Amino acid sequence: MDENVEPVPQEAIDVVLRWADAALAGDFPTMWGLMDADFRLAEAQRWVLSSQAHPGLEGEDRDELAHDLAQFESGHRLRPIFEDARMAATRRHLPTWPRERWTPSVNRTILGEDLDEVRIRDPEAPGKLDSIPSAWMCQGGWLPLGLRGYVVRFSAFGWSVAGINRSVAVPGWPPSWV
Repeated sequence: MDENVEPVPQEAIDVVLRWADAALAGDFPTMWGLMDADFRLAEAQRWVLSSQAHPGLEGEDRDELAHDLAQFESGHRLRPIFEDARMAATRRHLPTWPRERWTPSVNRTILGEDLDEVRIRDPEAPGKLDSIPSAWMCQGGWLPLGLRGYVVRFSAFGWSVAGINRSVAVPGWPPSWV
């Protein structure tokens, strides 16, 4: 590592790896609990919008449903269906190479006052993935095959996952990722 480059905080790396491991293990409560509130709400809103034809949503107020599903725990009758869908969606954003090769990048990329990026790379992939500028790698949502990026937010509660591929979740109808 270059002496002039600030390292990624280990706590930020740890939260991303714990989040990804929970998703791989099918542990929704842990995965969901490691995401920040805006990310959870945007994901709930995205599911509500994409599931409008589901017969179980008939008569549901979409704001109330999304807020209920975004909570750490929810007794809503649609929660099991929602959890399955979110688990599948999250797994699609995880590295596809073997878990034992997941290597966090050491170079820190600060995205905002409280936002950092944690990159997970495959050390066996060709090229120098640590040297790819974040702005370049995310234009058009494209990432090299041996690299995945996750946005983390620091708050009074510590680090949490706030987005994927340098996009931060913004709740709304529709939710967006900026």
